[in-house]
Amino acid sequence: MANTQNASEKRPEMGIRDALNVWRAAQNFFENVSDPDLVDFAIYDMEAARRRYMYMLKRMRVGEYESGVNGGTDKE
Repeated sequence: MANTQNASEKRPEMGIRDALNVWRAAQNFFENVSDPDLVDFAIYDMEAARRRYMYMLKRMRVGEYESGVNGGTDKE
């Protein structure tokens, strides 16, 4: 898992893309869940994935990746 985290730190667009894929998968699970006991979990999971994606987009928009701790070396 550390390798994935390092890759997304070097290429933030990959992390955003991964977050979007997780959100879409959570939406798909919610739309297809049939067990009433899993509905609450599906809602929670979908909302958490959405918030992670929105947070990462916001960080990208305000330029945190470009002017981060590494002095802008994150942008290639």
